[in-house]
Amino acid sequence: MSVRRPLIALAALTLLTLCSAQALAQDEESPEYQRMLQLSDEATTAVLDGNFETGAITFRAAYRAFPDPVLLKNEMIAWYRAGDCHSALPPARSFLQSEKALPEDIADVRTVERDCHLQLGEEALQAEDLALAGYHLDRLDTLELPAESEQRLAALRTQYDAQIPPPPAPLNCPDDAGWNAPPPRALALLGGGTAGALTGLGLHIVALQRQDELDTLSNSTDPNDARRLRQRRDAWDGYQRTTRWLVPTLYTLSAAAIGAGIYLTLTESPDSDPAETRALRLSPALSPGFGGAQLSGTF
Repeated sequence: MSVRRPLIALAALTLLTLCSAQALAQDEESPEYQRMLQLSDEATTAVLDGNFETGAITFRAAYRAFPDPVLLKNEMIAWYRAGDCHSALPPARSFLQSEKALPEDIADVRTVERDCHLQLGEEALQAEDLALAGYHLDRLDTLELPAESEQRLAALRTQYDAQIPPPPAPLNCPDDAGWNAPPPRALALLGGGTAGALTGLGLHIVALQRQDELDTLSNSTDPNDARRLRQRRDAWDGYQRTTRWLVPTLYTLSAAAIGAGIYLTLTESPDSDPAETRALRLSPALSPGFGGAQLSGTF
């Protein structure tokens, strides 16, 4: 432990004594305040007897009874003198957030804070816990450090950088390892097959909707629906009969075209000459009152 610790201990004893002296100037009628006084005296006695952990815990209980920020500082110093920096830092942070903290008290708390971060950073590096060590080093970067602490921090930074694993080496991928677009005839088959499938799907949906309406009208008892049923059947009969064979045909041809396109994509070299290859194309053919597909090829 550094040479500063005995000096901080002397300041702590002064603060512990002053805490009780200040209590006499407060409202002695408050039961919470009286409870704080009692617990503060017990904590002071424990610290003077060398029972630092008991004193720290009792100072925390006194703060809960009556939140005087000086009690947070006394708790911090008790933990620090007990050699427990993990427990000393939380009350230090709470004390620094208090609006009632005095400048001279803040200086003492900052001294303990930076010494604890240095100590915990050293312990983390010894345990090879780089994440925890990095946290303490980052906290130290935000504090004002004397020359001695700056030297310790620089040494810790050197150890930390030496323990960081090097970045992984970049992967050496072949130039042709990237994705290649399908060959032209595969694209034609995939595009035609997709168009045919979408055309068949559209025809199928319309046919199902019309068939549902016809079924609804045929099951209705309304005389007007019987007239509508005859009109719908006369208007839709040709379309419904055509879709019964056209839709399965489109689905079959589209599936064959897409399958052939996938096969060519997986097996054909992209550098092959399109003029020397065979091509098969499936494209939709739509006209008023008719929907279908056109199959063409080059051999």
